[in-house]
Amino acid sequence: MLPATYKVTASAPGFSTSVVNEVSLNVGQRARVDVALTPGDVSAQIDVVETAALLQTETASIGTVVNSRQLTELPSLDRNIYSFLTLDSTVNSGFSGNAEAFRLESGGTFAISGTRASSVTFKIDGQANTDPTFGTPTITPSLDSVKEFQLQNNAYSAEFEGITQVNVATKTGSSAFHGSAFEFVQNDLLQPRNPLAARDKSGKPGKNRLRFNQFGGTIGGPLWLPRFGEGAPSAIKDRTFFFFSYEGKRQNVINLATARVLTEAERRGDFSSALGACLRSGTTDIPLRNPNGTPTGQCVRVGKSLTPPRL
Repeated sequence: MLPATYKVTASAPGFSTSVVNEVSLNVGQRARVDVALTPGDVSAQIDVVETAALLQTETASIGTVVNSRQLTELPSLDRNIYSFLTLDSTVNSGFSGNAEAFRLESGGTFAISGTRASSVTFKIDGQANTDPTFGTPTITPSLDSVKEFQLQNNAYSAEFEGITQVNVATKTGSSAFHGSAFEFVQNDLLQPRNPLAARDKSGKPGKNRLRFNQFGGTIGGPLWLPRFGEGAPSAIKDRTFFFFSYEGKRQNVINLATARVLTEAERRGDFSSALGACLRSGTTDIPLRNPNGTPTGQCVRVGKSLTPPRL
């Protein structure tokens, strides 16, 4: 069942109809709603407008639900939905490996409840979404296309595999057209100057080049399909819906860095410049000796190993 707010109606012959409003269900949740039917006129109806929040009594699963409001309002550096997993205290970023290079959009791997990244199972709308090679999600949906997602890390039902579950529920179309558009920008015009950078035309230190644009949008609504047959209406509506989402990312970054290159002597294999002063025993320099014990005419210097290398 899709995550949404439902209305539960119960009726029986000889009893008044009872309605419970505002029954909220999250992704992967099972809820129990107790409805009382009282004897009375069948035309009477009892509406329960306000009820206490439903407790999870049907299963013993433990986890965290992140809804669309949190996804929209909480700050995110790259708008990756899986980065919100760290809102749970049992989630840590996984080890650095090939996943970051081959699955850039996934945000890397995660270690949940101390388990390996390969133990996490990802699903989208009930379908498998796990890359068995890297332990990352195969598809990372756009943040604007996600209704909510749930992390289950303990005592879930036998319908799920693995040790921890990440269930994503995407948005769907409705009987009315709706959509959204977004553009997130990071630019060096909004960044401070780098004191190590070369001077620009104004004589001030330059800036690291930064051009980051993340843009896209969504649109959803009803579909009108023709119905064939004698006497049939010309189209069917309010039964079939569509939803489309697109997200693009453009990034151009140049960062200033420093590196040390070998000197001419070091390229010849002479690294004596990296050694310190001569070691002394009292007022006498400690001599450096050849493997046969004869002095070389040099002293043992700070940073030099006294143990000959093994071949």
